[in-house]
Amino acid sequence: MTGKTGQINYFNSLLGKVLNQTYRIDTQVALGGMGAVFRGTNLHNGESVAIKVISPHLSANSIFVKRFQREAKVGAILSHPNIVKVHEFAETPEGILFMAMEFIEGKTLDEYLTRAAPLDVMKCIEILKPLAEALDAAHKRNILHRDLKPANILISKDKKGKESIKLVDFGLVKLMQPDNEITANNNLTGLGEACGTPYYMSPEQVIGQTLGPTADIYSLGIILYQMLTAKMPIESNNVRQILAIKINQDLPPPSEKFPFIPKVLDSVVQKSLARDPRKRYQTGKELFDDFQKAAFEISLEYSQATQPVLDQGILSDVRRNYVETEVDQPFEEATTDTPVVIDNQSLPAIEEVSSKVPSPMYEANAATNEHLYSVPISSPKPLIDGSNRLVKMPTNNTLSSSPPPLKVTDANDRQVKFLIIMVGVLLVLLVIATALLFMQNK
Repeated sequence: MTGKTGQINYFNSLLGKVLNQTYRIDTQVALGGMGAVFRGTNLHNGESVAIKVISPHLSANSIFVKRFQREAKVGAILSHPNIVKVHEFAETPEGILFMAMEFIEGKTLDEYLTRAAPLDVMKCIEILKPLAEALDAAHKRNILHRDLKPANILISKDKKGKESIKLVDFGLVKLMQPDNEITANNNLTGLGEACGTPYYMSPEQVIGQTLGPTADIYSLGIILYQMLTAKMPIESNNVRQILAIKINQDLPPPSEKFPFIPKVLDSVVQKSLARDPRKRYQTGKELFDDFQKAAFEISLEYSQATQPVLDQGILSDVRRNYVETEVDQPFEEATTDTPVVIDNQSLPAIEEVSSKVPSPMYEANAATNEHLYSVPISSPKPLIDGSNRLVKMPTNNTLSSSPPPLKVTDANDRQVKFLIIMVGVLLVLLVIATALLFMQNK
């Protein structure tokens, strides 16, 4: 099998095949450089399953096979309603490595945010709570996800129509302590090497430092920012610039750029995105509790009798003005052989370990990790000094040129003015009518 065409042909040949006399492969759900995910059927009980199959050329890669095996074991031991359950990891007599998992009928959070963001605070709470609980459950087992992002979060509906949030893809999982149930070898990532998705990686993950639960909390903070604003905290298409800003700059509060965000949420978002992991929330529960308290303050503010009713139509218009003013630039591909030089300082080359593919449902389980980058780090020193701020200045319709947000009292003011004018007109007509009547009698 050679090239992309050969890989496509190989996975197409698996359709209808039965693996180990148990799992029948029915339809392909997602395809990537590292493997594919299929919808299948457990022939013993008739239940639908998701079957992840890795590419044959990776079967000879012992490190990748160990990571794949560890992902399966982690999914099997993490029993939590918001984590996708892994049923089995096995190899067929023909050498096909596969993983059978709980099948989720739904869409990724990435797809959902593309259509629905920015989300209101209550919807953020509905999504944030199960994610925080799932991460805390993994962290209690000394397991880090290390690649938390919307593409690895599934939204489905149960038989009663209630939405369910599922965390998937522990392919880059890291053990904080050895766990004999998973593996005796915890070091599948080279020293000084950072793996993850640049937009969601924590600063300490970028420079290859020892990671703790706060690395996942940082990624969760990025997702929270994205849910609230429909944008990323660092809006750049240059991977090196993203990583350098993460290391050297504190991220601004969301309300500074998006005035429709209540300021009471700023401290929650900024604490979750603190550069120093010691200053971040230490657990998902801490982050969720503070966000919920802030949401309660917001609901109190708009429930007071002296406060005007919040016009959702006006709010939607204002949000649209701020979210749609910026035009995304084309992705600037990073080369692997030439480091970017900024003010005589070189950023490490970024090695993209797999090709970009579309992100259909269950993309996260395709063993693709198409946005993953391996970043060789020689030392944990800052990539640039604090005086050289790598801030992308907008070149098109900037937020400063956007119209200021409408106040929720504007509608009431217009109504009062209209009533005053009408009363004035009626008084004038009354005076004229009285004068004419007086003249006729005279």
